[in-house]
Amino acid sequence: MQSEPNGYYRFITNYQNHLTKFTILCPLKSKIAEEVACQLMYIFCMFGAPFILQSDTGREFANKIIQNLTDMCQE
Repeated sequence: MQSEPNGYYRFITNYQNHLTKFTILCPLKSKIAEEVACQLMYIFCMFGAPFILQSDTGREFANKIIQNLTDMCQE
């Protein structure tokens, strides 16, 4: 990402299929779990949910995202 934010967006979600290397980039205003979960839900609705969701972030952050995704699916 560039050193200066572009408007309100400061971060980028990088979602990549491990097998095909197909990549989806989504801009984020913050790195809070709720916003990341919303972007992932959008991607899952377009392409389907993966069998394995791998993250390079800490376990507690990934757990919050999974909990948010679960809550969104139950509503």
